[in-house]
Amino acid sequence: MDTKNIQRICGGCTACCKSIAVIEIDKPLGKWCQYCSIGRGCLMYAEKPASCTEFRCEWLKGFGEEKHRPDRTKIILDYTKLVKGGLPGGILQVWEVSEGSLGNAHVKKTTLFALENEIWVAHFPLRGSRSIFVPRSQIVTEEIALVFVENNIAVTDWP
Repeated sequence: MDTKNIQRICGGCTACCKSIAVIEIDKPLGKWCQYCSIGRGCLMYAEKPASCTEFRCEWLKGFGEEKHRPDRTKIILDYTKLVKGGLPGGILQVWEVSEGSLGNAHVKKTTLFALENEIWVAHFPLRGSRSIFVPRSQIVTEEIALVFVENNIAVTDWP
């Protein structure tokens, strides 16, 4: 899919306002932002934190179809290309919007696609342990393993 020419806006999607932490306003993971009008948008849009302004999920970048918008799939996909930190290439972060949504078929299909393309995948549930899936050709070094342990992230077998 060519994502370069797709222009998308959030519209009524406010999924990231729940799932992603915003340090500037002390908003934790998995809790609705106090400035979010659910299904409408940000109540402090003109003065919103830089991390909110800069965040663009993969759907906004053109990945997937209209039906894959985060408020519909109940997951947020965020690919980050890593230039340091020990992980080769990049990582696809999958953030849960509704409890249990990390177990849906779309998540499994997307996770397998990323792993088959040598992309590490991290799952962030609303509750419970975070996990990371490692492409079969990659090796978890001691340095990387220590980071996982320090951040309470379990290395998990492929889905």
